[in-house]
Amino acid sequence: MNEFEALLNEYLPEEKKKGEIIEGIILRKEKDFSYLDVNDKLEGKIFTREIEDSNLGDTVEVKILRNDGENIIVSKFLLDREKEFASYETGDIVSGEITEKIKGGYKVKLGKNIAFLPFSLSNLRRDDEYKNKKFKFLIIDKDIKNMTLSRNDLVKKEEEDFYSSLHVGEVVEGKIKEILDFGLIIDLDKTTGFIHISEIDWSLVKDLKTLFTEGDTVKSKIIELDKENKKIKLSIKQVKEDPWSDFLKNHKLGDEIEVEVKEIMPFGLVVEINKNRGFIHISEISWHSIEELSKFYKEDQKLTAKIIEIDEKARNYKLSIKQLEENPWEKLADEHKIGDIVEGKIEKILDFAILPNIKGVLGFIHISEISWTGQFGVPENFKIGDLVKAKIIEFDKESKTFKLSVKRLGEDPWAKIKDEFHKGDIIEREIKEIFDFALLVDITEGVEGMVHISEISYRRITHIKDKFSVGEKIKVKILEFNEEKRRVSLSMKAVLDDIWAKINDKYTINQIVKGTVINIQEYGMFLEMEDGLEVFIHHNDFSWERNQKADYKMGDILDFKILKIDEKDKKISGGIKQLTISPWKEVEDSYKVGNKVKAVVEKQIESGLLVKLTDRFSGLIPKKEASKENENIEYNDGDEVEAVIIEMNEKKKSVILSIKRVSEMEEEKELKELLAIYGVDQKED
Repeated sequence: MNEFEALLNEYLPEEKKKGEIIEGIILRKEKDFSYLDVNDKLEGKIFTREIEDSNLGDTVEVKILRNDGENIIVSKFLLDREKEFASYETGDIVSGEITEKIKGGYKVKLGKNIAFLPFSLSNLRRDDEYKNKKFKFLIIDKDIKNMTLSRNDLVKKEEEDFYSSLHVGEVVEGKIKEILDFGLIIDLDKTTGFIHISEIDWSLVKDLKTLFTEGDTVKSKIIELDKENKKIKLSIKQVKEDPWSDFLKNHKLGDEIEVEVKEIMPFGLVVEINKNRGFIHISEISWHSIEELSKFYKEDQKLTAKIIEIDEKARNYKLSIKQLEENPWEKLADEHKIGDIVEGKIEKILDFAILPNIKGVLGFIHISEISWTGQFGVPENFKIGDLVKAKIIEFDKESKTFKLSVKRLGEDPWAKIKDEFHKGDIIEREIKEIFDFALLVDITEGVEGMVHISEISYRRITHIKDKFSVGEKIKVKILEFNEEKRRVSLSMKAVLDDIWAKINDKYTINQIVKGTVINIQEYGMFLEMEDGLEVFIHHNDFSWERNQKADYKMGDILDFKILKIDEKDKKISGGIKQLTISPWKEVEDSYKVGNKVKAVVEKQIESGLLVKLTDRFSGLIPKKEASKENENIEYNDGDEVEAVIIEMNEKKKSVILSIKRVSEMEEEKELKELLAIYGVDQKED
């Protein structure tokens, strides 16, 4: 460098470069832009809002952005932001405001800088809105231009510090975050706690939403603290004075107290006195049974009861209403003994018993003690409120057992049953009851007889109710007397044995008889003859036409022909179609192979033509036999055709015909006649 150049450099102002940090004096302020003296030929230009807190003449430090030819464009904000960014270090705890949700996380404003908070490190619910909300963050990564933040570790540390500061018994304050059916979730700032509905008040609380609103501030005591699993159980009621101590001071066993019904349960009443809850079991309500307490009691009802138990550890007590009254069992025991006849109103009817009220005590009459015949349920003639007389058969006031009997008011009919009836007797009785497995009849008053399903018929019966009806008279034979079960075993099929012994005297093969349809199945039907015997007709024996659908119904009276009598298995087979001649027999008698016949086309099928030979029988002309070779003759239903019978199959009951063979036969006939004219013997050829 020569002396001139050096002098020039000294004279000329130093060139201002992009990114350089310089100082400038505020010369003037305008609405949008202000201007600085930056010791240069050009003035510095800056946004007025960047220096709104500075005055004319003040010196400010700025950063050069560019030279637009007229001014040097500078910024104080960008310089301050860079200084601020440089001050942040990894591991610093900073405060910031979430400004925007972006892909993968949030933008967070830290002073003049923007940092990134990933979803995975936010400790925030992704679906919630956090814009403009301020939080504390931990800087976990920083490069030249960007910073990454995290809340997870910070929240964890704050939570651990918070839990370390808590202890059981401490009273804390928080806001109700959520109201559940069974408790409250409390926001304690750093974490949440839970107050079960049983810890709200010393008295019974049913509906929390009538007492609290979300956002309410409540004081509660820590009653359980699980620091490891971060769970806190709180109690509002334990902040208040415990009323249980007052109860123990003022009450003892045997006291009569007035309580208020708070809840009616299926098995008792929940009651309360001075916010102390107690219980009256349903067995302590009355000396006799009560089922639906809601019929007799209502909530908030006041009643008097006797304290029968105090459990200091469980903090509850039990009461009794019935013990305020005289024990009716004592009175009943003094006045009556086993064998006495008593009377009372029926108070309850169960599926298996009647419960009459006898002087305040519920007696028990089992269905087996209602009648000598036995019962499968309580008879309809017994109704609640009816008076009933019964004999005491068991009485024990200690075990509260009071059994009665209606049937023992009269004589046991089994004492003389064998004098009136004997094994082998055939009697006629009405069906009293029908079960899936048997029929029940009354032999005599108080004595029942049973026809088991296996003794109804020699054929298998599956649905008894479809064959018999209550009140229907049946003939039965006495098989056995069972005194232990008090039943007489009967048989219907045994009555038929006498008929089967003389079956050949009354019935013969091919005999035509009448029968009533009693059972219809897919494979056939059963008919009952006038003497009670049954006959089976297979569906193949309904009609000569194989595909004809039988239109029979229960109760139809039909003629049939006896086809088979099986004396060993006691079975009879019959047939209806055998009442008429077989269609095949008609054809067999009228036609032979080689016969030329005229027939009407009945139907065209895939295999050929069906043609009518008789009113009940059709033959088949196969496709190949419908015309000569190289001929394509079409036939319509109703066309009359001439054909020759080429096959009759008795086993298959089929007749095959041919139209083509008619032409061949005529040609053969013409040839014979022609040869005869010329005196030629065809056989010699």
